[in-house]
Amino acid sequence: MPLLDIRVSKNWQPIRIVNKEKIAYENNNENYLYMIAELVLKIVQKKDEEGFKKINLRLYPASRFAKNEEYEEKIETILRFLQVRQEKIINFNLTRVKQQLAKNHRLLQIADLLSNGSYRSYGRLNQELKEIMKDTFGDYNFTLIVPLFSQRIESLLQEQAYGFALRFILVEINLPNNKNQALEFLNNVIDNLVKLPYSERNAHLNYLISWLEQEINQKRGLESGYLLAENIEKNVYQKLAEKLREKNQENNVIWFKYAIHYWALTAYNHSGKLFKASQEVQKLDELKSQLYHQIEHLSLFMEGLVAKAVHYTDRFDFEKAIQETEFIIDFYDSFFSEGMKEFFALIIDNDDSDNAIKSDLRAKGLGTCLQAQIYQYLQNNDAELLTKARSNSEKAIAEFVALNDKKRQYQYRCQLEAVAGNFNISRQYLAKSLDLKEESSYLEIMQHIKQLDISFQGFSLLHLFRLGYQSYFKNEFDEWGIFRKALEDSKLLINPWFLTSDYSNYPIHGILRRVVSFAVIMGDKQKAQQALGRLNNLKPITISPILGLIHIATYLEYAGLIWTGELTNDFNNIIANNDRTKVTITSLIGQLRNDDFAKIRAFKTEVEETITAIQIDRNNVVDVKKALLKLGNQIGY
Repeated sequence: MPLLDIRVSKNWQPIRIVNKEKIAYENNNENYLYMIAELVLKIVQKKDEEGFKKINLRLYPASRFAKNEEYEEKIETILRFLQVRQEKIINFNLTRVKQQLAKNHRLLQIADLLSNGSYRSYGRLNQELKEIMKDTFGDYNFTLIVPLFSQRIESLLQEQAYGFALRFILVEINLPNNKNQALEFLNNVIDNLVKLPYSERNAHLNYLISWLEQEINQKRGLESGYLLAENIEKNVYQKLAEKLREKNQENNVIWFKYAIHYWALTAYNHSGKLFKASQEVQKLDELKSQLYHQIEHLSLFMEGLVAKAVHYTDRFDFEKAIQETEFIIDFYDSFFSEGMKEFFALIIDNDDSDNAIKSDLRAKGLGTCLQAQIYQYLQNNDAELLTKARSNSEKAIAEFVALNDKKRQYQYRCQLEAVAGNFNISRQYLAKSLDLKEESSYLEIMQHIKQLDISFQGFSLLHLFRLGYQSYFKNEFDEWGIFRKALEDSKLLINPWFLTSDYSNYPIHGILRRVVSFAVIMGDKQKAQQALGRLNNLKPITISPILGLIHIATYLEYAGLIWTGELTNDFNNIIANNDRTKVTITSLIGQLRNDDFAKIRAFKTEVEETITAIQIDRNNVVDVKKALLKLGNQIGY
C-alpha cells in the first residue's frame, strides 16, 4: 500500500479519531470543531506519555470560516473547555492554524483517503489492507472516550468501587472496539467480588439493582430496561454464580437473580408485554422457595408478589391477583399486630397515641388488590366484592405516606365509585387527586386539567373520561348531561395531546377510546373519526394484547353507539369488512393470539360469538347496543 509508506519515508504518523460514541453538538460546524479539539488533546496526551517535554502543533484543518483568526479563536476556546476534564493538564503551543481547501492541499487529500479507508471499522478494505491500516495508525487510533475507559476502571478498582466499575464495564462490553478489554476488567471484578464477605458483596450488587430500578421506574426506559436486565444476568450474575458454586455459596446470590427478574417483570408490566411478563413470573416462582426463608430479603420477595399480581390483573386472572396480594396484606396485618405495636412503641420510646406502624409494601398490596377487584367487578357486579374493594381503598389511602401515592389511590377510588354508579363521590376523589376542593364541579376539574402541563394531564384525563362515560353507560342521563355540558364549555376535547400530537404511550389509548365514544354520543362524527384514526395509527395490538383489548373495546362501543336497529353499511363496516386493510372488530379479534391467556381467550370467544349472532340475524341478540356496550365495558382500561 504505497500511500502508507509515507509513515516511514517522511517520518509521518497517520492519526485517526472516531466518534463511535455518537456524541453530538449543536451543528456540523460544532461537531467538526470539537472533533479537531479532541484530536489535538489526544495527540498532546500521547506525546506527553512518550516523554516529549515541549510540544508545538501546527494545524491545517479543512476550511470552515472566513478568517483563520476566527477558527483559531474557536479552537482555543474549546480546548480550554475540554482541558478542564483532564486529570493532568499538559502544556503545549498551537503555533499555527491555517485553513486549507482539500482540492488544493495534498495533506488533506491524504487525510481524506485515510479517513475513507478506515470508515466503519475499515469495512471497505479487504482483510490484508485492513491489518496494514490498523498497524499504520498504531497507538494513534483514538475514540472520544475509550482511552478514558481503562483509566477510569483501573481507578475504580483501586478504590474497590466494584459496583460502580461494573456499570461502566457493562456499557462498554457491547461495543466491539473495546469488548476484549471490558471482558478482562469484568473477570477481574467478578474475582474480587467472590473474595468479599456476603454483606460487602451485596452492597456492590445492590448498586446494579439501583441502576436497573432507575432505568425502568424513573426514566421509563423500558426497552433499555429489558436489555440491561439481560446484560446484568448474563455478564454478572451467571459469572458470579459459577464462581460461587465452586465454593458451595451459589445461594448467596439468589436474591440478586430474583431482583433482576423482578425488575424485568416490572418493565414488561409497564409496557403490557404479557408473554414476556409471564416468563418472568415463572422465573420468580422458580426462585421463591430459595429466597423466602432469607428474612433480610423479605421486602424483595413481597415486591415480587406485587409485580406478579399486576401481571395476573393484566391477563384477567383477577382471582390469582387477589390471592397474591391478600398474602401480602395478611402477612403485614399479622406482623403489625397489637403486640408488635407495643413492642415497637417500647423500643423507640414512642408516645404517639396512634402507634400506627405503616408499610409501603402493605399499601402496594392493598392498592394492587383494589385494581384487580375493580376490573373483576366490571365483569360480575358482585356487591360483596364492591364492599371489599372500598375497604381496601380506605386502607391503602391511610397506609401510604407519600402524597403522590395517596393521590394515585384517590384516582383508583374515583374509578371504583364510577363503575359502582356513585358519581358524586367519584368526582370528589378525582378533585382530591388534583388538590381541588371536594365539591369542585366537572367544569372546574376540566378547566384545571387544561391548565396542567401536557405531560401531567394523562391519567387525570383518563379517570375523568372513565367517570363521564360510566354516567352514560349506566343511563344516568342527568349526570351525563352535566358532564357533557362541561365538556362543551371547557372545550376539553379540543386537545392536541390526544388528537394531533405524536404521543404514543399509555394512557393515550384509553383516552382516545373515550373521546371516540363522547364524539359519537354528542353527534360529532368528524371528531370521532379523527380520534379513531389516531388510535388506529398507534396500532395498539401490535405492541401489547392489553392495548389491543382497549382498541377492541373502542370498536365495540363505537358499533354499539351507532346502532340504529338495522345492519347499516356503517355498522357492518365497523364489525367486519372484506377489505383486509380496514380495521374492524373482526380483524382486531383475529389478531389476538390463539394461545392467549385463558380469561382473555374467553373474552375473545364471547366477542366472536356475539358478532356472528348479529351478522346471521340481528334478532338473535335481544338488545344489540346494550350487548356491544356491555362487552366493551368489561375492558376497564
